[in-house]
Amino acid sequence: MADVAHLTARFLHVGAALLWVGYLAFLAWAVIPAARHGGAHGANVGPIVERIRPFTFLGPLVLAFGLWLVTASGHAYGELLQPGWGHAITGGIVLSIAMMGLEHGLVAPRLRDAHTGPTEEREDHLAKASTGAQVAAVLGLLAAFLMVLALLGGL
Repeated sequence: MADVAHLTARFLHVGAALLWVGYLAFLAWAVIPAARHGGAHGANVGPIVERIRPFTFLGPLVLAFGLWLVTASGHAYGELLQPGWGHAITGGIVLSIAMMGLEHGLVAPRLRDAHTGPTEEREDHLAKASTGAQVAAVLGLLAAFLMVLALLGGL
């Protein structure tokens, strides 16, 4: 039964992480640039704000599934402070929290401001949202690298 829990936890954690980093990258390098350079077609970012709302729950899900994965893998939470596997996992947790901070503290509010704020500030809001999403996506790739290191035996 432990193998089923472990595989389920890993599947859910990795799947949610792929969706989360993929959504941030797509937002950063496709959706926001299209809104910035779309002329009259890019003027309305309201639909973007509405469509990304469900994806903003992926960060907490990734962390929750990751903590379940730690338990399902037979590790104790005290091992998170140990060299090797623990440092790699802890690094991934810290990067994930930073990603959530960028997503909820910069990207989403700036997109909302671009939609509801004055038109002359729209470009600035979209530029900052794009930069925040780019940094968050890169942090996600770094977190994925740390998770691979953890799988391979740590740092």
